[in-house]
Amino acid sequence: MDAGGSRSKGTATGHKPLTSPEEVEMLRLQVQNLIRENQTLKIAVAELERIVDRDTLTPLYNRRYFMHALIKRKARLQRHKQPCALLYIDVDGLKAINDAHGHAAGDFALLRLAELLRANIRASDIAARIGGDEFALLLDQLDEEAALEKGQRLNRVIADTHIEFSGRRFGLSASIGCIMITPEENEDQLLARADQEMYRVKQSRT
Repeated sequence: MDAGGSRSKGTATGHKPLTSPEEVEMLRLQVQNLIRENQTLKIAVAELERIVDRDTLTPLYNRRYFMHALIKRKARLQRHKQPCALLYIDVDGLKAINDAHGHAAGDFALLRLAELLRANIRASDIAARIGGDEFALLLDQLDEEAALEKGQRLNRVIADTHIEFSGRRFGLSASIGCIMITPEENEDQLLARADQEMYRVKQSRT
């Protein structure tokens, strides 16, 4: 057999086998670095998603997230006939609080209301701040009677709360409109109807 036929397959194909321990260790370190970078990117993406979905003042979701959640709840209602209530909440007299105690006190009142809402709903429910002094809730698997009772309980909790800010003490109240999600309306129509119901409740109390 000639000299050419006696060469190993690795040498004949021109590829040098990776037998060096230094080369193997270098590849191992590169893989570890890539894994760490991938984990860092995942954390960064998750944080960006959290920021995009969260309100800038309160710990609640923002309007963008709420509207997406409303679309999902509506689809669930169409598929599985699971009821869902929408509560639209407007803080009463926020302008008066701002005028009497300052805008920092008004922001503190909004934060306190957000904490009350989050503490009085289930983990499966959605609470969001959808405007300056307006909040909304999505309450899963409640019929209309139970949803109305929930709204009344929230009203009592809010009314029983007093805000203490910079040595000053003032009350808090809200108007709550409650509707049931229907498959016939889109998310904008549902939110508008809940807003109208909230306004009707507010007018009936004046």
